[in-house]
Amino acid sequence: MYRLQAVLVTESARGELLASAEGVRLVPLGHDLSLMPVTEVLFDAAELRTVLAECSEHGAVAYVEAEYFGGARRATSSPRSGSAGTATPAIGFPLS
Repeated sequence: MYRLQAVLVTESARGELLASAEGVRLVPLGHDLSLMPVTEVLFDAAELRTVLAECSEHGAVAYVEAEYFGGARRATSSPRSGSAGTATPAIGFPLS
């Protein structure tokens, strides 16, 4: 299982977020957005709410959470003849 907890922030609120704690790292996403992974080392829940409220006075801020779970998968492919007689994977089958 993989869990993502992060803050999305616009450029105008970025400085406030960076100043909020030592060790904050922002990942530029383009379109004036950055992502900050949230860890318990940086903030506890109450502290994070306060920081995000202060940052939102300077620009758009969003807290996002997602959980991913991937069960066992088996990758398969079916060779077939292409137009030149070469083997090509069947459409719709992953190779990895």
